[in-house]
Amino acid sequence: MAKISSRDVREIVENLSSEKVKPREEGIKLLNSWLEGERSYNFCKFIGLSTSKLRPDEVPHSETWPFLVSLVIKASSLEISSSKRRNPKMIYAKTLRLIVQRAEAAKYSGKILPLSSVVKPLFNHVWDVLSNVPSFQSEYGIILRHLLAVRDYSFQMRKPGDAVH
Repeated sequence: MAKISSRDVREIVENLSSEKVKPREEGIKLLNSWLEGERSYNFCKFIGLSTSKLRPDEVPHSETWPFLVSLVIKASSLEISSSKRRNPKMIYAKTLRLIVQRAEAAKYSGKILPLSSVVKPLFNHVWDVLSNVPSFQSEYGIILRHLLAVRDYSFQMRKPGDAVH
């Protein structure tokens, strides 16, 4: 079984953080390859353990679920905004769904509510994309249902513009 190292995560982060399309695509493909199949267990265990060590007031670092989710949100947003004349590539939507599902899987996370620090921007991103990018609706619909099913997350989510009474 493939072992994951900090160097592997750094490679994903560097590629996903790129301003250029090609390296971002490579980063999303690389991340996807770690989220699926037999490599998934070790990757998720590694990231879950790192996430479980985060203190509530700590800014998530690159080897945590919240950081990786934020990067995939940013990469997806860049893909959507750069694809005016074509549908954005589905691998971005699929990878965001996969990473949310893997992060929330109890057997990996080692932490209750591992995405709580990014649930609000994640929800806002999903909400915006659902209403503007029809090709992402199936994958993003799954993410939205998943987030709404977690009681503590649904309290943190508001439709943009909603006031809390």
